[in-house]
Amino acid sequence: MSNKKNLVSIIIPIYNSEKYLNRCLSSITEQTYSNIEIVLIDDGSTDDSRSICLDWKSKDDRILVFSKENGGQGSARNYGIKVASGEYIVFVDSDDYIHPQMIEVLIHAVINHAVDIVQCSYQEVAEGVDVIDFDDIKLSEIHCAIDNDRNSRYLCWYTEDIIPWNKLIRKELFADLSFPLGMYYEDKHLMFRLRYYADTIATIDNKLYYYVQTSGSTMRQDWNDKRFTSSFRIINDLAGFCLEYNLTENYKAELSGDLRKLLSLYYHASSDKIFYKYQDEVVTTLYKYLPDLKKNKYVKGKYKIIVLCLGINVEATLKLFSTINKFRLKVRK
Repeated sequence: MSNKKNLVSIIIPIYNSEKYLNRCLSSITEQTYSNIEIVLIDDGSTDDSRSICLDWKSKDDRILVFSKENGGQGSARNYGIKVASGEYIVFVDSDDYIHPQMIEVLIHAVINHAVDIVQCSYQEVAEGVDVIDFDDIKLSEIHCAIDNDRNSRYLCWYTEDIIPWNKLIRKELFADLSFPLGMYYEDKHLMFRLRYYADTIATIDNKLYYYVQTSGSTMRQDWNDKRFTSSFRIINDLAGFCLEYNLTENYKAELSGDLRKLLSLYYHASSDKIFYKYQDEVVTTLYKYLPDLKKNKYVKGKYKIIVLCLGINVEATLKLFSTINKFRLKVRK
């Protein structure tokens, strides 16, 4: 029976993961910190994933198996949050795996520094390559950076900040928050808010999560309508959040990231006639945030020139940007 005090719920969304699942679950059941519950959410798998889950459950009573209709990774994570009984939440993707001491290191930071979120670094691993030589981590030697100023922290500027699976998060933070459904970049939507509402965040440099570079990864797929519409949704969502709560002065880095994203969207739209329909939406969105972008200290160099030109003629500037990018790609080839 798990001790409810400092219990960590490890949530794993699973969809057709039979190829990777045993390695993932082995890394979790062998954690040096044992006060965990392992919440497996079978999101409508059609392969042998569910059978593998049930086999592991028969060998480890900390494992809970739930099945639901396919709804996507965000839906599966939301389900896991709802059924989890731990004080803290950790997400692990079913094709990845973790260091044997990952949970021990993260919970040690939470207990000793009273933080709401603690995050570690991660290591990208090629598909088919297993890391088997793990460093022995001494808790007394871990460097833990503490951030208790929500009005100065980056919310979604660095990849390490916006991914959900390198973190241990106090479950109370999820009370009124969840992953949005039916879109890409749902991680960014939720982590932006979790990082803003957290009183204190700790960061550890140790690489404790192994992110496997699978060829079928969603973010490695070509542009499509869903990626375009999701991009607009997340830009308006996060920039709108900053404007609503008068945060544009504090989070200019996030807004400058939106500028680069919008320029990238326009480039893709102008490069492929299938996506011409999004050009007007890019222009409209740029006009909406242009006043704040002009004053943005993170917009500099060529982007500063682009923003100043946008203030004169948005469409002409975007067409020039697109032409330059096309020429640059031809030169590279």
